[in-house]
Amino acid sequence: MKYEIGKRIKYFREKEKISQKDLANKLNISNARLSNWEKGINRPDADFIADICTSLKITADELLGIDVNSKQINVSKNELKHLNNYRKLSDSNKKDVDDFMDFRLHKEQQDYNKKQYLKVARGKGEELVSDEDIDKMIENSTEVKGDDDLV
Repeated sequence: MKYEIGKRIKYFREKEKISQKDLANKLNISNARLSNWEKGINRPDADFIADICTSLKITADELLGIDVNSKQINVSKNELKHLNNYRKLSDSNKKDVDDFMDFRLHKEQQDYNKKQYLKVARGKGEELVSDEDIDKMIENSTEVKGDDDLV
């Protein structure tokens, strides 16, 4: 069985214009061992993955041939920026962000529920209250009387 990771090591090593000998030295392994990885005879232990990635200036996904886009994850540039910034936060600040997101999502769900309740409360499709009026009521925190589960 040939291991595919070796092809990627060789590809990224050559892309960075690093000789096999230089990369082997950086990883504190023999040139023959690196050669065997690149030929697919064997593969590096998991302990080497971070060092290989650092030496070749690549991510573990690139080294392992993981294509995030093939998993149909659609992330906007703005969402990716937020995710990267989130990862830079301390654990305490991450908790604050998590709590804020939970609060906003809960509030949005409450607003949606109020809007649905008011639409149902209108009766048989009659326009007793317009969508704009409902939005204004929600913005002004107008209480809706009725089932607590719906509000």
